[in-house]
Amino acid sequence: MLSLYRICGFLYLVSGAWCALQADLAAGFLGFMLETGIAKSEFFSVYGGLQIGLGLSMLITSFQPRYLEASLFYSAIFSSTLAVFRLLSFLLFGVVQAFIIMLIIELLIAGVLCFVWYRSKYFALHHR
Repeated sequence: MLSLYRICGFLYLVSGAWCALQADLAAGFLGFMLETGIAKSEFFSVYGGLQIGLGLSMLITSFQPRYLEASLFYSAIFSSTLAVFRLLSFLLFGVVQAFIIMLIIELLIAGVLCFVWYRSKYFALHHR
């Protein structure tokens, strides 16, 4: 189960690195044009920094048993919220074909993280 959690953390880390290191390319894929320094700074910080921070926290805490349960819970909530807001965006603004893949990935990550968190709670309750 822990390997699934680490894979999700790695995916966030890779996505964040792509957004930070290839900001123009990543932004273009999302339909953004980074025409000003402020736009580049915001994209770099939010899309790069936030995802790298989440990925690192998931990977680091996966090796620290005392932090693991809280990190699993937080990551499951965070990722589920991303998927819910993606679905809401489709309802509010229309379905964007290119983002259907992102929705599927976000739903898979959220589902995996919720499952791993649930299994960790179940295991902790039944194996004391």
